[in-house]
Amino acid sequence: MSDKGESAATIAPRKRRPSDADIDITPMIDIVFLLLAFFVIVSKMDSATPIKMPNSKFGISQRDATLVVILVKESKTETPLVYLGKTSGPGQELRGSTEEISDQIKTYVENELRSNAEKTGVLIKAERTAKSRDVAMVKLAAGSVIDEGAGQAVHVGIDEK
Repeated sequence: MSDKGESAATIAPRKRRPSDADIDITPMIDIVFLLLAFFVIVSKMDSATPIKMPNSKFGISQRDATLVVILVKESKTETPLVYLGKTSGPGQELRGSTEEISDQIKTYVENELRSNAEKTGVLIKAERTAKSRDVAMVKLAAGSVIDEGAGQAVHVGIDEK
């Protein structure tokens, strides 16, 4: 009464030897993520630290007498703090939205260049702590009304005061 299936010896599957390709790297990945999380939490990111900028070694200085001067100072609000002319004082800053300030700058530069033939361009004196977007807005507004073909240019400088 022996059945063919019962009497036959069962063959065990061959044991696979671990090879180099079968290394489990999951623990190593866990440790890398733990180290990454540790350094992200422990490290201190301080973007408010002022950066000491080097002094300029190149460039040609421009005389204020031959340029329309616009001052850009540090603003604590979203609107830029801009003064027309060489002086700044309380109540002399431009007021309004960014678009209105841009229009006031365009009008001022146009009037100054038209009324005085000696003026050869615009000088933007930016305070060291002024926002770069404010300076860029003033430069864009002033640059839209100058005539580069006539030799007019927009110059930007850092006011060291």
